Amino acid sequence: MFNRREFIGGMIAIGSMAFFKKSVFASSQKIRIGVLVPSHCALPVFLADERGILKKSGIQAEITLVDKMEDIVKGFAKGDFDFAQLTTPLTLAMSAGNPKLPNIPVGITQVLGTNGGVLAVSTKSDVRKLSDLKGKRIGVHSLFMTHSLILNLIFEKSGLDPKDVTLKVVPMSEMVTALKEDQIDGFINPEPLPTLLENKGVSKTLLKTKMFWVNHPCCLLATKRSFIANEKNLVKDVTRAYMIAGLELNNQAFRNKAITEIHEKILPYKQIPLPLLLQAFGTDRTDFYPFPFQSSGVIVANQMKKLGLLQPDVETEKLVKDVFASELALEVIKEAASEVRGSEIPTSLNREERIRLEKT
Repeated sequence: MFNRREFIGGMIAIGSMAFFKKSVFASSQKIRIGVLVPSHCALPVFLADERGILKKSGIQAEITLVDKMEDIVKGFAKGDFDFAQLTTPLTLAMSAGNPKLPNIPVGITQVLGTNGGVLAVSTKSDVRKLSDLKGKRIGVHSLFMTHSLILNLIFEKSGLDPKDVTLKVVPMSEMVTALKEDQIDGFINPEPLPTLLENKGVSKTLLKTKMFWVNHPCCLLATKRSFIANEKNLVKDVTRAYMIAGLELNNQAFRNKAITEIHEKILPYKQIPLPLLLQAFGTDRTDFYPFPFQSSGVIVANQMKKLGLLQPDVETEKLVKDVFASELALEVIKEAASEVRGSEIPTSLNREERIRLEKT
């Protein structure tokens, strides 16, 4: 068990580190990237840095650790970052011109993390199955996170009317308080928060998103489309390094060693007990396959339309093709896969998306 101080240290004490920067040794090219910590999707960025994978391509990475996704969006819009860790819905909404977000033509070359989400309920709750969520309040840290969209997909598949469940935006740092003070009955969130709260005895797992939508994307490696056009070789080199790291993390044989390395070096992860970190980022919850399948983007975009996060007249497939640089990614993953044994290479830009749930 860990105490409240350790939890706060792991989840929100990094606020004072929002501009902490960690660089590899001097080299010929420099990139700036903003990542959300201590998320699972940031792990490929740190691993590529710690193991010198970027350095081999002559790239110096300046990594900015941020504890709120909205601050990454602001930094990306201002030009503080060449690359950014952004949720899948954000990349689509920013490109399509959502009035609540900066209008930026975003290009993505890689999925940084897949799966990793948990729908959990308070240990005080009487919820035992999905149908019990009727009339309940579920916390989400953003309406523009993949897991919030997945929650609505879950409602559809389980026969629940989304109108019968209240979604309440709650910052991750306030989720414990919200549960303890009965402001919400449960939440859906990516790891490691669900594992930490379950270990604290304040929540219990109702459903892992991995068991609902297999290998769904979480956060993506984003840059501006103009940067891809003007610096294509640099973008490919950066993507290759992060894909190698993602493929390593996605391999069960290598994952624990890689997470342990990051835990030893990167403070926001170091402040979480290693056994809990390994549990949260274990293969039964979290994965890292890096290829950006356009079929996944189409599902996300269509769900965003249903929820009013994209305009109804947006051409879904065109938007996804514009944002998902999957052809470039296919070139790169063929090179990256040669560096990590056992890695799979996609045969298409699309795949059969497996979404399954019996009514309860």
